[in-house]
Amino acid sequence: MYFKDFLANTALSYGVDNFVAPNCVPTKLLKTFRLDSLFFRVTRNIIRVHILEAENLISEDSGKFCPYVVISGAQQKGKTQVAKRSHNPSWNQAFEMRFNDLPMQEIEIALFHHGKGRDRCLNRWKFHVEEVVSQKVIDKVGV
Repeated sequence: MYFKDFLANTALSYGVDNFVAPNCVPTKLLKTFRLDSLFFRVTRNIIRVHILEAENLISEDSGKFCPYVVISGAQQKGKTQVAKRSHNPSWNQAFEMRFNDLPMQEIEIALFHHGKGRDRCLNRWKFHVEEVVSQKVIDKVGV
């Protein structure tokens, strides 16, 4: 029995009024009910990424360079603080990313310049999660 069939049978037997919060309808599942039909995944891997610093960044704006980093992966996104007027920013921020499955997953790190009109992307790096786990430390050079 699939979950949608179970839900339809339950809705018909209990009526729609009982599904309005805060009511609760406890129902025993049949032994033949397949739990994998519920489509939920358990977080199995948590990767902590530390964004430390950058050195000798070059900007087109003289003296008003405000860099920050955006990290994304596994449908999650994080952003460091904007380092005001710094060509050698030190963020020292950590982000935890939760992955259900490691194969074929990527982490993207992008370096931005915070400008008056709009933010400008200076460079992007993509890493496979397997590479991050195996190397432990990744140091990218070049903007």
